[in-house]
Amino acid sequence: MDDVEALCSEVTILATGRVVFSGPLGKLAAENRELSYRLRTSDPEAARRLADDTAGIRVDDDAVARPDAEMLVVRALVPALDELVVRLVQAGIAVRELAPVLSPLEAAFLALTEQQEAGR
Repeated sequence: MDDVEALCSEVTILATGRVVFSGPLGKLAAENRELSYRLRTSDPEAARRLADDTAGIRVDDDAVARPDAEMLVVRALVPALDELVVRLVQAGIAVRELAPVLSPLEAAFLALTEQQEAGR
């Protein structure tokens, strides 16, 4: 997907022989719903409590069970994620990493093609 973003300004996505999206890359990424984000902080336990208490944030417990106890994976829309970051900073918790697990373009592509497969 990185190559697509670097080389193209518009894309057409086919799933099961049908066009499921055609248009600018920016529109495709913007139409995506919730994304999963990796979150590393100076205090993972406190960050998890704040994430659990922030509306619109879901902690991915399957991802948290991994050996890397310093990382949370949260799923949210951007406004809820913004609110979580503000709450973390206000609590004195340093945000060391906040990055999408998948690029917004890749997440949108997967959502579109999986929806089409499910509706078959």
